[in-house]
Amino acid sequence: MRRRSPTSSALRIALLATCGVASFLVTVAIMPKLPLQQGQVPKKGLVPKLERPGGEFFYLIWKDGELSHRVLYHDIGPSIDNARNADVLIFGNSRMQLGLRGNVLVPKAEAEGIDLFGLGCGNSEKIQFALELIRRHDLRPKIFIASGGPEFYSEGKSKIADWTMGISRWEAWRGYFETQGAWALRSRLHRYLPKLDMVGEVPIPRWIIYRSERTGFWLPLREMTFLTPVSPGEELADYQQVLPLAAELHREVSQRGGLLVLTMVPFHRYQSGHLPYLAEELDVPYVLPSIPGLITSDRQHLTKESAQLYSEAFWEEFMAEPRVRQRLQLAPPGPSAAR
Repeated sequence: MRRRSPTSSALRIALLATCGVASFLVTVAIMPKLPLQQGQVPKKGLVPKLERPGGEFFYLIWKDGELSHRVLYHDIGPSIDNARNADVLIFGNSRMQLGLRGNVLVPKAEAEGIDLFGLGCGNSEKIQFALELIRRHDLRPKIFIASGGPEFYSEGKSKIADWTMGISRWEAWRGYFETQGAWALRSRLHRYLPKLDMVGEVPIPRWIIYRSERTGFWLPLREMTFLTPVSPGEELADYQQVLPLAAELHREVSQRGGLLVLTMVPFHRYQSGHLPYLAEELDVPYVLPSIPGLITSDRQHLTKESAQLYSEAFWEEFMAEPRVRQRLQLAPPGPSAAR
């Protein structure tokens, strides 16, 4: 039998590799011009150049959903340990995470000697998942801040929360590491080679977000730019429906020696009447800064600039609340702007 020389084999491999690359480049050039999607041509996109954050951050979102639920519920990595050690926990959904920015709040908290942790999850999460986390991990912060609109206090959990609670810790770990690996590969590959949309999907994520294991806060590297002004919507006739779950949260936090504080991040057509109602019914403070001219990036989430302003104002009012300072054993405040 005639054997191929090493040189011949190397040339054959090089030829196959060249053909593969050439085929891919031809596909990238031709496929977007073909009407394959109900009369529309496929879209293509490149991942923008990113300044990837360091070791305490992990990539948060890919096609199979956001990872916060898996990381927090199944205690993956040091996040829950840091939450247990926090003086102040903030829970909410993506509006909280993108409206109360960690890069503003954490340095201010540290300057006061306060350990702050963002416990919020995306996917329109509700207060019942917060209760699951508090009970499952025996969280006992000095102050628990609940951030959300009236719908935040409705029954149920998000679909991803229900799914997360039904899988094993091994499945959660596997999904976490698969997502990190897939993003590390895809984001670098599609930095140079366009990603084609063949089945109606967005070629490149509109949001590129990481999450800190140390502080729990999100770090967006790419944000949407569908700019819409923040504006109040029509308030409900009453907010009695939000009381049962808010009262359950209040009891849980109080039994653990903590103070409940209420807040929300405004968006397009938001409602805020539940905050003064719950504050009076439960005898707890609430913080709701009034800042004209705020803008959302997609009707639901504040832009980076608006979030910076809102976070600054929130912290000032939060720290001016006498019950907050008393619970944190800080000196009494000056004139208070908080309710």
